[in-house]
Amino acid sequence: MVMRSISAKLAVPIILSGVLAGCAGPVQVKPMVADPEGYSATNFSSARVVVPPGVLASPGAERLGFKRLTVYGESLVAGAEKKPDAVKVTYETTYINDGNNGAVRIIEQTFSNGLPSGMSFELNYHGVANMAIQVAALRNQTAHPIMFLRSVKAWDSLADVRENSVYSFEGSSSIRDPLAQSFLRNRHCESQTFYDANRFIQGTPGRAIDLLCTDFNSNGVKQTELKFVWLTAYNLAISTRVTSARGTLENQVERIRVD
Repeated sequence: MVMRSISAKLAVPIILSGVLAGCAGPVQVKPMVADPEGYSATNFSSARVVVPPGVLASPGAERLGFKRLTVYGESLVAGAEKKPDAVKVTYETTYINDGNNGAVRIIEQTFSNGLPSGMSFELNYHGVANMAIQVAALRNQTAHPIMFLRSVKAWDSLADVRENSVYSFEGSSSIRDPLAQSFLRNRHCESQTFYDANRFIQGTPGRAIDLLCTDFNSNGVKQTELKFVWLTAYNLAISTRVTSARGTLENQVERIRVD
């Protein structure tokens, strides 16, 4: 499994540089930019992505409280030494309910000085663990090939998130290339205690709970720490912090739009 969404700016390129060595080359971003939602539906829907057994529930079994939800905010990306020249970008992340089976299609766009700077596309489980992901750097006009979840060793259900509980997601991912090397990653999440979701973003119904997650590599070495806020009204996790050896990314959510 690959890091999700905004965290890609810190970690995914490093992972992919090893996976893609000697394999498929970069992908042009023109179709992504021209029609993000069409590109997402064609390449990242659960009907198009072959998902390992036991990952998704049957249609309607894990309902999400929205058809489409968009998060708007600002990210501060700082180096490992918390240097004063930290980069500030704005972002827009859209979550699309992909069948009330736990799957969401995610389209994320980042902007630097008001100009588009990056995009990422995912098929994701409740916003916590991805089944397919692709990251694009718009200034280079190229994107990495799509990474797919190929097999799972552990995949816990998020149909009923509870306090002080553990949820693990362990799997193997690779690109669709006969020469591609697959890699293992284990995401281990622990829930905290519930609080009023209005404390997270004013006007948000229901309750919220923090999910603190840690990614480990195949050798059990900690790679990344992540924080999500789980919103019970939507059965969805929103990313708020990512920390790795390369630095820290803090997401300040400004508003949420629900359709």
